[in-house]
Amino acid sequence: MVEFRSKWKVKAILMIIITSVLFPCVSASTYMVGKETGWNLISNLHVANPFTFGDFLVFLYNQSANDVLEVQHLDYLNCNATQPIRTYNSGKTVIKLTQPGPMYFICSRGDHCKRGLRLQIEVQPQLSYDNINGVTTPTTISLSSSPATSPPSDATSAHPPYGAGEVGKSLYLGYVLVIIVLVMLVLCCPTVSF
Repeated sequence: MVEFRSKWKVKAILMIIITSVLFPCVSASTYMVGKETGWNLISNLHVANPFTFGDFLVFLYNQSANDVLEVQHLDYLNCNATQPIRTYNSGKTVIKLTQPGPMYFICSRGDHCKRGLRLQIEVQPQLSYDNINGVTTPTTISLSSSPATSPPSDATSAHPPYGAGEVGKSLYLGYVLVIIVLVMLVLCCPTVSF
């Protein structure tokens, strides 16, 4: 009987280890824009990262020298800061990525944007059936000092309605609940077999 219970404890520990390994795969990530140097002209912001719904972008910058503006695609291409979607100037800006699709950021101070202080990212939707089956679309973020060769036909971007990520949150919660129930079954009912 003692040997039987110790086997279940080993199984429970293995389940906890597997769960802890899987959690980073489904949790949000935080990305420091410009890494150690932050959001400024000396930053190397040309990075390849897949951004997903729920991730966070953190911009650290000297608020007297720089700012962060979220803009439309054409405004990004032309470094036009006259009609920003949002303006940030606190010195530390944390932006939660709440909608899939492209996002564009520029600095409106001086000629910073034209000198390369701008950022374009693509936010992927939350986990979907295709992602579960291993079909993924690679995404990159880039910081460009030269505009793209052809501007889009319109400057607006279509975004799904707020709340589109509720399915992913439900899947995540369901996953956590299943793990908790399995661990409790293993610890409390050693006679249950799988």
